[in-house]
Amino acid sequence: AYGQMRRIISGSLRLLLFLGMPVTIVLMILRQAIVSVLFERGLFGAESTDLVASALLLMSLGLVALLLLEVIARSFYALSDTLTPVVAGGVQVVMMMVLTIWLRDAVFAPRGWLPLGALALGYSLSNYAEVAVLLWLLRRRVGGLDGRRLFNGFWRITVASLLMAGSMWLALSRLDDQAMWAQLIVGGVVGSLVYLLASWLLRVEEMQQILRYGRGRLSRR
Repeated sequence: AYGQMRRIISGSLRLLLFLGMPVTIVLMILRQAIVSVLFERGLFGAESTDLVASALLLMSLGLVALLLLEVIARSFYALSDTLTPVVAGGVQVVMMMVLTIWLRDAVFAPRGWLPLGALALGYSLSNYAEVAVLLWLLRRRVGGLDGRRLFNGFWRITVASLLMAGSMWLALSRLDDQAMWAQLIVGGVVGSLVYLLASWLLRVEEMQQILRYGRGRLSRR
């Protein structure tokens, strides 16, 4: 009875991974340039840029989890279960507070790091914990989540994302640290091209779908 629902959930999660992981890479690697171009003017100087960029780095880690939660929560809603996502969200808030306090006192304070980073990292990690718990509960409810297909997409997308990150790092290493616009343009273009090419070579299903859709649109013209 849940076969079609499992396929829809699995496909949606894979698509979000395909879109979310490269965006995460871009935010993490180009964080300094992004914050500088958007905000560094007037009273917002280089010190403020460093502070916000460090928070953006740690917050970006949780982007994929936030995307996945949207689909997972709505899957429970489709099952007429609104309580489970709400309870899980409440547990996530408590876990975030505990993690933040522990990270602040045990990790960040001894190294002289600002506690803002502890809050950002605690938020990201607690969201992944919420994703793991909800996926486990959802899997029990619908009799599986097509895990083999999910894992098959996950490792391919991860490899493509790592190749993207490596190419961006190599390209940025040849640019001036102060050339923020150049970093955004070169890093964004190089990273995007490498990710798309790697996804095609690795036969990522979502990339193949995009290509088929593009060919279909062109053939109808």
